[in-house]
Amino acid sequence: MNKPVTLSCGHSACRSCLEKMIRRQDQSTKETCHVCQTSFAGQRLGTNIIVDGLIGKIRISCTNDGCTWAGQHEQKEKHFSECPFLVLACPNGCFSTHLRGQLSKHLTTCPNRKVDCQYCKKGIRRFSLAEHEKYCNETPQACPLGCSDKFPRSHVHMHLFKCPNKAVKCTVRGCNNFFKRGKQFLHDMDHADSHQVLLKSEVEELRCALFNKTNTVTTRRVVSTVRCFRWRLKGADVQKKRKVSSPLFGFDQKQFRCLWSKDEHYLYLAMLTGTSAITIKARFVVIKEGNTVNDFPCDIVTIKEGEQAGRKVELEIKSDVEEVIIKIILYVYRHM
Repeated sequence: MNKPVTLSCGHSACRSCLEKMIRRQDQSTKETCHVCQTSFAGQRLGTNIIVDGLIGKIRISCTNDGCTWAGQHEQKEKHFSECPFLVLACPNGCFSTHLRGQLSKHLTTCPNRKVDCQYCKKGIRRFSLAEHEKYCNETPQACPLGCSDKFPRSHVHMHLFKCPNKAVKCTVRGCNNFFKRGKQFLHDMDHADSHQVLLKSEVEELRCALFNKTNTVTTRRVVSTVRCFRWRLKGADVQKKRKVSSPLFGFDQKQFRCLWSKDEHYLYLAMLTGTSAITIKARFVVIKEGNTVNDFPCDIVTIKEGEQAGRKVELEIKSDVEEVIIKIILYVYRHM
């Protein structure tokens, strides 16, 4: 009898047993004493201190196999909380049972124990760790095209976009050769004569089409790449200077610079260096305090080194402390 309680009829009962009996009964059934059947519905179960003290002095022995502990009944709970021979289920859910004294050893090798993946640092159950690492997005892997780079599995598409071993088609119209991206210079050198013939033939066709004003040549223009740059323009510079220029930016051995003219309220995009002409369409997005204020698209133009293009743009900077961000988006076209 654990924690004995006294009922109104004078009989005593185990508190835990009595509470289990009450929970099993219907709500319409009144609780009664298990000895004299006297009802005690709604009665608070108070501990019988005298009986509890007598029970606490009873000598008992541990019932766990292999344990030789013996002591008073009131020491039972403390002993059970630390008895090394108590059989416990694995807390990781592997359905195995172990003595308390051996449980810690089992936990070090339990297949259901979670361990951190060395790549993504997520907790993975030990039995599936090897399979997880095969397909983990952060597992390093070599380039599938055979270059020397290594990168996380999730970055494979980003790498292939710039991999020097990726096969690309020659951009000269009529040349159907493919080569590794890193070998473009060698391809151009080896096929310089054939490229010259192809380009000369294309120029002659275009001249003929323009002269006759016919549609004998079918050409189309497609976007080959998109580039984006940001220029932080301070109000103090706009107020004091008549012309403000941005830092240099560029790509593919071409360099650009933006120029803001206060007198004209005009924003220019100038191509400073470049070995060949380029067909672009520029967009100037004016951002103030994190919000887009205006969006100014430009026409498609073909420019070369030393030339510039632009349009009228209203910045509306009223004080020296204000600043705006001009986002320059360049759509680079290729003629097919």
